[in-house]
Amino acid sequence: MSKASIVGIGVDLLSFARLQKLASRSRVPDENAWHRSDRLASRILSTEEYEDWRCLFLADLGAPTSLSSTEKPLRWLGLRWAAKEAAYKATFPIAVASLRWKHFSVSQSEKGSGRPTISLSHLGRDQATKFPLFSIDHSALEWHLSVSHDAGLIIATVLLERASHQQHG
Repeated sequence: MSKASIVGIGVDLLSFARLQKLASRSRVPDENAWHRSDRLASRILSTEEYEDWRCLFLADLGAPTSLSSTEKPLRWLGLRWAAKEAAYKATFPIAVASLRWKHFSVSQSEKGSGRPTISLSHLGRDQATKFPLFSIDHSALEWHLSVSHDAGLIIATVLLERASHQQHG
């Protein structure tokens, strides 16, 4: 009989206005809103996510001049930010010292439901053996993600389970 045990639960609530402020910071004079958002994206997205980011929003590169014109890309980025924060919290305190933004990757479900999923990115899987939590086979971990956004807020919840195999005789 196979039974799952809960490793952790994490929740994050992100204000869209706060994300806009972070994305509007610039060290470069006359840098447009898109480039500022792209710089933030490159800091927090996994390689896989950053490729998606560029494919989805590259057509806008250089065109937007205000944050309002980058609302959709920022919402996309904010969902990933909140999901990664929630995933980090779900592993707390077991793997805290080893985890970074880029160790998680958020994508759409392959089943066509459009539901977001979270997992370890390629970088995260490469380092999984270094995390105490992942001294077990990391493929035995199941990540569950739920996200929502309304009224200027983005919320994400992550439930992390580990399959345990028990035999009854």
